[in-house]
Amino acid sequence: RTRKRIDQLLAHEIRNGTAAVDIAKELEKYLQPERPGIRTKKPYGRWGSYDARRLARTEITAAHGKAAIESAKVNPFVEGMKWALSAGRQEWNCNCSANALADLGLGEGVYPIGQLPDYPDHPH
Repeated sequence: RTRKRIDQLLAHEIRNGTAAVDIAKELEKYLQPERPGIRTKKPYGRWGSYDARRLARTEITAAHGKAAIESAKVNPFVEGMKWALSAGRQEWNCNCSANALADLGLGEGVYPIGQLPDYPDHPH
């Protein structure tokens, strides 16, 4: 039930354009209330749960990325999408570097719309 409620909350707030910091505040009551957790002021300047903020930012990013992919699929002028790495990213055990270097005939990191890798490859 908790997971379902979190999913409903995220879907509703993301659809309404609610800021990540405000979504995180609502999420705090669902995320292991017995865990002391990490409290942070970054990047919003007021105290909150790091776990909740990470979840809110990740889900907002995933929603926007999936929306961009769906938009590209129905746009007859789009042939491919480029997988780009974030500036200053750390090297994790993920497929991001390989995805950014792959060449499927449209150039390095550019995927035909029907052959896009899973997005996001990893959370946060």
